[in-house]
Parts: sequence; C-alpha cells; structure tokens
Amino acid sequence: MKNDFKNSKSNSILLLIYSNPFHFQPTINAANILYEHGMDVHLIGIENKDNWNQDIHEGVKVKYMSGKQTGIRGILKYFKSIFFLWKYIRNNEIKTVIGYDAKTVFPLFLNSRVLKLNWFFHQHDFWEKPKGIWEKLLWKSERRFARYANHVSFPQFERAVYFKQVARLKEMPIIIFNGPRRKWLKGIIEPSKIVVEYKKKFDYLLIYQGSWSSYFGLEKLFDALAICKTNTALIMLGEEREIGLRKQYIEYLHKLGIADRVYLAEKYIHYEELPSFTLYADAAIGKLTGENDDAPFNDRFLIGAANKITEYIACGLPVILQESVSNLSFLEKYQIGITTDTNNKILFAKTIDELLTNNKLRENFKNENKRIFQNELNFDYQFQKILDLIN
Repeated sequence: MKNDFKNSKSNSILLLIYSNPFHFQPTINAANILYEHGMDVHLIGIENKDNWNQDIHEGVKVKYMSGKQTGIRGILKYFKSIFFLWKYIRNNEIKTVIGYDAKTVFPLFLNSRVLKLNWFFHQHDFWEKPKGIWEKLLWKSERRFARYANHVSFPQFERAVYFKQVARLKEMPIIIFNGPRRKWLKGIIEPSKIVVEYKKKFDYLLIYQGSWSSYFGLEKLFDALAICKTNTALIMLGEEREIGLRKQYIEYLHKLGIADRVYLAEKYIHYEELPSFTLYADAAIGKLTGENDDAPFNDRFLIGAANKITEYIACGLPVILQESVSNLSFLEKYQIGITTDTNNKILFAKTIDELLTNNKLRENFKNENKRIFQNELNFDYQFQKILDLIN
C-alpha cells in the first residue's frame, strides 16, 4: 500500500465500473455522497441502454466506454480501455480512483503505476471457480494485482476474509455494507396498486426483492407458501436472469395451486419505488440457494452484498433467512430476523406462519430494525469509512 488518499493534490475522483453503473445503486450512492462532500466526481461505465439516469446529481460527470466486454471484440475493447483511462485520468488531473469490479484491477494497477494514483478497489462479488479462459485470466489478475491497491473493501465479512487469503493482502479489507441511504424513505410514500389489491384479499404479505435465477432456490419458497396455514400472499420484485424463467415460475405456481397468491413483477421496479411495496409488507425473505449452487461456498457467503437485507430493515421488516454460516454470524451482531431450514418446506412454512401471527415479535423487529438501519447499516454511515480515508 504505497500511497495514502490524504496526499491527493486534487479533489477530482473517478468511480470506474465495467458495467452499466446505474444497475448498481451502491455505486450511484457513492458518487452522490462524494459530490455532496465537494468532490469533482467522474463516473465511467459501460453503456446505458436502459437510460437509468435517475437519482444522480447533475454535477456528476458520467461517461461511457462503448460496448459490452464479451467475445474477442470485447477483450480487445477491454485492453483498449486501459489507454482510454490513462488519457481520461491524465486530462482531468484525477488523483483518486475507485474500481468496482474484478475487471478494473489490471487497468488501475497499470495506470496507478504510471500516473501515481491513489487506488481503491471495492469488490461486490467474486468467482471461486471461474469457467472460461478469459474469466480465469481476470480471476488470476484480480488476485495478483489487487494487493497493490491502497485499500480493498467488501460488503461482507466472510468474503473479505476469504479474499485477503487468496489475494495475499497485507491488510484486512474494509467492510462496507451496501444498501439505501438514510433519505431513501423521506416523505409520504403511498402503497403501490398491487399492494392495495393484495391487502384486500390476504391477511399477510411477504416480500422478496432481488433477481431471479434457476439456482436461487425460489421454488423452495413457493413450496412452503403452498402449505402455509395463514392467508398469506407473496410479492416478488426483481428480474429474470434467464429468459423464460418468469413463465416457468408461473407454470409451477399454477401446478401448486397458488398462482393467485403470488405476484411476479413484470418489469424492473425502480429503486426509489421499492418502498411503495416493501413498507407495506409484513415480513421479508432473504436470499436462498438452490441445487445448482456450490453449497459450501454459498453456505459461507450467503448473506451476499446485503442490499436486500438493508432495504428490508430500513422498512422495519423482520427477515426470514436460510440457515448458513454467514447468516448466523450476521444475526449474532444484528438481530434483524430469524433463520430456518429452507430445504424443509414444512419447517419453512411453519416459520412463516409463526412469525406472521406473532404481532408482538414483528413489532419488536420493526422498531429494532429501523434503529439498526438509521444508526449503522445505512450507506451514509458505511461510506464514511471511505470519506475518512479520502479527506
């Protein structure tokens, strides 16, 4: 760790991500916070065909590198981006850069050597066993060169411990939980039409937020809901990662006879619109794993980046979590919900019913979870660790 952020001669800072930055709310949150603290903020990512330009300060300078980084052309674009970054950083007299995924490591390592940058690497996720040749090269470069960053951070403790070991870092990565800012719930938030409709038909409302994949084990949630004794509905917000998965889920729900009790979002729900659903639910479901997952790996890292967890507790919801090493560890520090054996549909359903019918317990979770969010697990508080290093 050669340099220190405090030695920066410029207040210009670059946030770099080899993806659409508007798909990653923590990156947008970081850009906004830095701008509010008087920084000249630059944000570079890969194209924004979805036009997700909301929720970012007009003063943040957003620029895109062309095209997705896939195939041979994508690999050539990746190496071409190294020169693009060198030119951009030099011309804008940027002294501090935050990279947000594995692809940023090698370009920032080279540019930090040439331009004497203060370089911060934040990893949202990582591979344990990459499959393709290109992925393996990125995997190796991340572990080889991340140690040269001034600081490394992760959104989850077990992942940070694992990466420190495999990347041979001298220092433990900083833990920065992802999630909403304090002001996410400001103002009067009316319930969505879907919530109003389902509240009229059902006594209780569960919510699941996050992308859908065949290896997330969501069928286990459907199986449990089908045998719940309470009159409970489920709202699932997110997007299918695999084409046709939503249709497949609908067919499965009809087979179980509960299609009328489950709402599968038809489109992406904007981040600022989530509270119109989440605030009016009675309990939330954490991330689940499926049969296609690497079980030991997911058992250790299941709490993930904690986005949905902090969104849930911001709204005061108790969270039902799959039993795992990381979830149990998380609950030791933050008692925001309960764990259950989600592989046992009878026990899973019983846990749902008991939580929903225990009004006193849910009220206690509501008050405690809101307090935890306001005092510690909001992104403003978490990102202060980075601000202290920069300032």
